[in-house]
Amino acid sequence: MNRTSISVDELMAEVRTITQSGSAEPSFPLLQFSELEPQLRETSRVIGSPPLIGRTMYERLWTLINRAVRRGVSAAVDPVVGQQNEWNAAVADTLIDLAALAAALQGETSRLQAARHDR
Repeated sequence: MNRTSISVDELMAEVRTITQSGSAEPSFPLLQFSELEPQLRETSRVIGSPPLIGRTMYERLWTLINRAVRRGVSAAVDPVVGQQNEWNAAVADTLIDLAALAAALQGETSRLQAARHDR
């Protein structure tokens, strides 16, 4: 095991230099919702009738029964699924808008802090 000595004084001096320069805060791309938008939209979709697969004779029989039941209840289920998808899309849009506003607020905060340090 190779140990490297770390000088705490050097690290503190570097932190002070960066803090006093008034530069913007570092970006944390893993925490930004804008990069997660495709996944957010995909996971917010509800499927009313996932595919039925029957490999064996027994599974094919249950597949036929499930299809018949789905046809019978689709009039009640389809509108609910549509409403759920609309709700999920609205929530996803709101989260994306909030992330954009949070990024703008963070940028404005950094700008004001830099202006304060310049005085």
